[in-house]
Amino acid sequence: MNWSRRAKTFVGVCASAPVLALAPALPSVPAPAATADGATVVQEVQVNARTFDFKVSSPALGSQQKWVRLYVPPGWTPTAGGATWPTLWMLHGGFANHHAWEAEGEGRLREMTQGKNVIVVMPETTYCSSYTNWRNDAQGEPPQWEKYLIEDVDQILRARYHASTDRAIGGISMGGIGSFGLPQRNPGFFKAAASYSGNLDPMHDHPITKAADNLGPNDPPKRDKRGGGCTLSDVPSAPWEDDPQSGLVPIWGRAQDTVDPDGAGPRLSGHDYWKRHNPVSWPQSLAGIPLYMAVGDTGNSLENLVKVQADAMHAALNGAGVPVTYKKTNTLPIPSGWDTCTGGHDYACWNPAIKDSLPTLLGAIGVS
Repeated sequence: MNWSRRAKTFVGVCASAPVLALAPALPSVPAPAATADGATVVQEVQVNARTFDFKVSSPALGSQQKWVRLYVPPGWTPTAGGATWPTLWMLHGGFANHHAWEAEGEGRLREMTQGKNVIVVMPETTYCSSYTNWRNDAQGEPPQWEKYLIEDVDQILRARYHASTDRAIGGISMGGIGSFGLPQRNPGFFKAAASYSGNLDPMHDHPITKAADNLGPNDPPKRDKRGGGCTLSDVPSAPWEDDPQSGLVPIWGRAQDTVDPDGAGPRLSGHDYWKRHNPVSWPQSLAGIPLYMAVGDTGNSLENLVKVQADAMHAALNGAGVPVTYKKTNTLPIPSGWDTCTGGHDYACWNPAIKDSLPTLLGAIGVS
């Protein structure tokens, strides 16, 4: 499912993604071992010759267990000895999961990476995870999506699936806040990053969010902006964090709250915790790695929400002297047989953008 088919999903309620029926468990992969944080692989399946799924139980996620899908390269085997492969991490958007890259025949990531000497990593989160550690009660409690991905999933990939430390990352829609935010907060972890219609400025002051707060065009914001993006959770609301317009919970709390995100101090203001997860606020943190951005500019109502943010990110990067390739999805070439991109918030536009970005992403990790 993609956001172009659900007009309200841009600020919708989150829920755990359904798990589809899968093939029998793969017997040849070694028995599960815990990561340093205590995360374990509780189930593994081989979907087809190139596709593997594994389910993770992690203290960082509390009671939730989540899948990770892999496309493995030619020559990869579960018992590959000392061989390792670089990884391309691809982050799904809101109201999607690890199946999004091939759901309904829309995603073409499998065919675009066919024959490439790279492990493609497609983690499942929740419909509005934003790939960050949530505020919750401000004591570093689950879910901690960033900790889960950067520590647990990466350790599992290296220990069990022969991944190297050469990593690139891309993300669509909500995934864009992760594909830029994770490299910003974890310097050196990823060697290239791409955002396709990404939610890159969730604190921005957009007319639509002003209207949601009953603000006039010249009124100052009453609170941090959600930017029309996936920054509301399905966690039961509490009086100190309930969003009065929707009844949902801002995942990073309110501006007046204080936050100890790691449970070890120091405490941050809620505003500063939002800013920590606002990619536009930290353009200099992306210096030194190849960057790619794509967004539509044909006036599509949903895509226009992220175009405002993409333009702001582009300006911030330019202002910081950080090079970035910035494309308009509706101007990219469309391969024969692919759907036509009209600048919308959909796979018809993301597929050619991903294809256009692959030389940047894969080249940075030594894959031709």
